[in-house]
Amino acid sequence: MKKKVISRSALTLSALSLATLVAISPNTMAASHAASSNKTKEGDMMPMWNRAGTFVVTPYVGGMVFAGKRELNDVAMPAVGLGYNFTPHWGAEFYVGGFNTDSNGSLKEDVNGQIYTFNGRYTFFPEKKLQPYLLAGAGLTHISPNGTIDAAHRNGNADSVDAVINGGAGVQYFVGKYVSLRVDARDVYTPHGGKNDGLFNLGVNFYLGGSGHATKSGLPGGMQACLGKQADVHFPNDSAVVNPKDKTQIAHVAKCMNTYPTLRAKIGGHTSSTGTPIYNMALSKRRAYAVKSELVKDYGVSSSRLSTKGFGLQSPLASNKSESGRAQNRRVETIILTAPQQ
Repeated sequence: MKKKVISRSALTLSALSLATLVAISPNTMAASHAASSNKTKEGDMMPMWNRAGTFVVTPYVGGMVFAGKRELNDVAMPAVGLGYNFTPHWGAEFYVGGFNTDSNGSLKEDVNGQIYTFNGRYTFFPEKKLQPYLLAGAGLTHISPNGTIDAAHRNGNADSVDAVINGGAGVQYFVGKYVSLRVDARDVYTPHGGKNDGLFNLGVNFYLGGSGHATKSGLPGGMQACLGKQADVHFPNDSAVVNPKDKTQIAHVAKCMNTYPTLRAKIGGHTSSTGTPIYNMALSKRRAYAVKSELVKDYGVSSSRLSTKGFGLQSPLASNKSESGRAQNRRVETIILTAPQQ
């Protein structure tokens, strides 16, 4: 009975916490959006809850639901996480937890255990207070019986250190500038013996460092300076490969997009008149996609915030009668816009 009681309690507590966060989110998110709209109009400040450059300390109350073949009772446990946010979306965390339980097999024995994992984490909607996230990583478990039963008769619960792979999902809700509540569920897989354990966590994140809001952050003029055409990347004839000398322009676009996560960008590809209209249309699309790919892969800008379009030879900047004019027309323009008001 102990196993089922603790397992159901952990599941129920996690479900209730998640339901509470979802229930309170509409009003708080609406208020947050209204505040965001006002600050957007001022042009130099945008809310950023999950901030880049912050260290995150998280005390947890967790629960382990063990695979049946372990013959261990499920148990609650304390844990702690130490993390860092590289960008508003991407972060990493070292997690350690410890537990004391007992065997539910034919031979009763007290068992100590620890779990250590290092996880990468992707957070959705970092500009909102309510943020779902995914995590995955690897680590170790250490299970150590305390009793005097001979190791040969421990039903597989002898002292052991095993590699594990874990992954899961959760949600966090910011209750203040430097504090958020979180709940998540993870599957912890041990390749040795093929064991799948469940890990449930309730935690409080404390954020150290970083900025409470994404302000100008080294961008003269704030958000307003990021609007409009921000990059004019040029290409050799019949090429869709970004020139290294133009990467500074792409880095500037990325800085604007990552500093102000409500911004969107339109990326338009163009060609000179050399070649057929059909070929040039396809080439212009490849050029636009090449710039988008740099922003996504090299700088972590979400692809959902970037739209691409090929214009072919339809919108020249200069005359195609000269080589210098054709060189100006072989380009990709990136225009940054504010998000449409909801």
